[in-house]
Amino acid sequence: MDHEQVKRLPVVDDVGRLVGIVSRGDLLKVRQAAQVSGVVAVIDRLGYDYDDTFLAELGARPVWTGEM
Repeated sequence: MDHEQVKRLPVVDDVGRLVGIVSRGDLLKVRQAAQVSGVVAVIDRLGYDYDDTFLAELGARPVWTGEM
């Protein structure tokens, strides 16, 4: 996110509906959560279903249609 200067990412459910927005700060807070007393585990995996990095090489800007 830092390399591409992305500040926020859409969060979608299993059918592609927008359910929220996550920011860089939100992701950093998760790593700090492991240090909070009483926290048993933190799973910090970020994944994607579609790799659109090739669009950046073409100079295109991806447009999210809400469909997956």
